[in-house]
Amino acid sequence: MNATVGNYNTFNVGGAINMPLSPTVAARVAFNSNKHDGYLTNGYNDAKNRSVRASLLFEPNDDVSLLFWVDRFVNNSKGPSTINRYMVNNSQEFQFPDNPWFGFAPTGCGDQYVCPSWGQSGGTNINAAFDPLSVVGSDGYWKLTQMIYAAELNWKLGGATLTVVPALLTTDNNFLSYGSGFNFKNRTDADQQSLEARLASNTDGKLRWLVGSIYYNEDQDATQSNFEPNGYQIIRSPNLSDKSWAAFADATYSVTDRFRVNAGLRYTTETKKQDGFTLLEFPQPLPVGAPPIVGPQFTCAPPASFTPGPVTQYGESYPVGTCSVPNAGEAKFNNTTWKVGLEFDLRSESLLYVNARTGHKAGGFYPGLPPNSYKPEELTAYELGSKNRFLDNRLQVNVEVFYWDYKDQQIGLLSNINPAGQSTRPLNIPGYAQGVELDVQWLATPNDMFKLLLLNEEGKYDIFPTTANAAGVVLGGLTNYPRVNMPRWN
Repeated sequence: MNATVGNYNTFNVGGAINMPLSPTVAARVAFNSNKHDGYLTNGYNDAKNRSVRASLLFEPNDDVSLLFWVDRFVNNSKGPSTINRYMVNNSQEFQFPDNPWFGFAPTGCGDQYVCPSWGQSGGTNINAAFDPLSVVGSDGYWKLTQMIYAAELNWKLGGATLTVVPALLTTDNNFLSYGSGFNFKNRTDADQQSLEARLASNTDGKLRWLVGSIYYNEDQDATQSNFEPNGYQIIRSPNLSDKSWAAFADATYSVTDRFRVNAGLRYTTETKKQDGFTLLEFPQPLPVGAPPIVGPQFTCAPPASFTPGPVTQYGESYPVGTCSVPNAGEAKFNNTTWKVGLEFDLRSESLLYVNARTGHKAGGFYPGLPPNSYKPEELTAYELGSKNRFLDNRLQVNVEVFYWDYKDQQIGLLSNINPAGQSTRPLNIPGYAQGVELDVQWLATPNDMFKLLLLNEEGKYDIFPTTANAAGVVLGGLTNYPRVNMPRWN
């Protein structure tokens, strides 16, 4: 058992118990609970979650072990948020100097019939339904329930061990946030199933090997609602699916007692599908002061369809009407990745190695009209390093030099989507990352250990694509752009 108390009314408690039920059966129960008040004065950035796991192990003999476990996680917090500071122009830092964290929008907007005043922003919004909304409401929440059912079989079969791992994961996610100053809701139900089987050698011969296969399937039913300056954008995705199957093999051969060769191969096939639609507020602006006009004279660009207002869709109000834009897509990705490596023992406590390997991440889709897809991501990684022990194994010195070459890396950026609106979606950006890492551990005395970890790295994007920021300003056309979130020294 363990417990932690602290400020912000922090109270965390956790524990576990192992129980032998018989000479061949054992059980374990573990739990954890985390709770603290919001780190922001409006109550957000809090924590209120708990989890429990029950496991059962059956070992009928030395060759067979079968483990079952069930894992439940529940979150019931207000959720995350951020603080927004809006600068209207260079001479006016805040919209309202006495209240710098609200009044996100500048005074007025293009369509006063569907553009909310956002509380104190000074707009002349005619639709009173939007008037009470501010930048950050107090009704945010994050309700999440996740269940995992899994098992693992390990069975020694002579010179090899068979491992089988089936798993089922269900997720129920209900979310309301104002993290970017906009009302953002998401409701997602997801089911994931996976089955992995591996057969690995368990002898000490010259050849060590592993072969296996894995199957994965995910189905999602999601509804997302974004409050934007011109109204609500709802993305309805009742049928999102991802099916993947892969086969892989890995082998290490000892050419001599000191020199080894390693190679691996993996084939993956993956199919992604989406079927749904996006509801947009009617995009045609009306003259300021003109009464709202609804009727068949309003049309949306094909293949979108127009529904005249006032209308309520999925709990949101559209005073003028909506355009329903279909979101669809299906693609299949096949890929073969590989790795090769060499290992040489300079002495019994020193290893020199060099590796080259490739990686693959499938492409996919985002809501909108075609083209609404992004390409697979490919990575080729090179590593050269050495691992060493000195002073009767009391001093460990490891060093590695690496270079990662990305092709079409998937980077999430805020970008315009067709036919309207903006969304953070993957964009394909080539680039590289490289560096050197030093890891030193020194056991100075039986009771004292000193550790030093140094990492020097840098990387760039070859071409930073055209995108948009939160203010709608278009950026892009940059070459050799430094990677974000990558400090030169750690």
